[in-house]
Amino acid sequence: MEKPIKILITGYFNSGKSTLIRSLDPDAIVIEKHMRSAYSEDKTQTTTGFDLGRIAWLRPKIGSESIGELVSESDYEKQKETYVDYIVKKVELKGVPGKMHFSIIRSILAKGCDGVIFLIDGCEMDHIKNSIEILKETKNYLDKDIPLKIIANKSDKEGYLGRVKISSLIQEDVLEASVKTKRGIIEAITSILEQILRKNTS
Repeated sequence: MEKPIKILITGYFNSGKSTLIRSLDPDAIVIEKHMRSAYSEDKTQTTTGFDLGRIAWLRPKIGSESIGELVSESDYEKQKETYVDYIVKKVELKGVPGKMHFSIIRSILAKGCDGVIFLIDGCEMDHIKNSIEILKETKNYLDKDIPLKIIANKSDKEGYLGRVKISSLIQEDVLEASVKTKRGIIEAITSILEQILRKNTS
């Protein structure tokens, strides 16, 4: 049986990693604990182990230029007969804890990944420095040919810093997206999946 494509979802604390995974797979495994004091009204828990989501990337065999669609693995299994004429790739999304002291856990969980989605909280200027540190850390333990996409999340919120400013601050090109509304997320993930396929077939 073909092995699933493994994508690491990483980034600093409160960047939207667990939300991204659960938005694509409502049945995802999420290992969190309640924080002693809530970070915000929306943030009362934090990842202490890992998150694991399973999705399927579905592309029609005819019209292969389509980016296709992403559905949870459980939804795909329920509607398999609908996708007989589709190219199907199983994908695992592995989220890691974002607080600075979890660096060893991040390095262990990154092993064997085929690609990386790096999330940045696009509304928190104070988080940028830590995001840069975790991005450097991530690049240090990954092979140089592993595809990586950097996403400035929370573009739907007031106070969003903007793609251009965040790109300038971290000295890297970033994509603009909102995990909650899924704006830009499907495109980012399918883009990295296409890169992985090209790399694996070259």
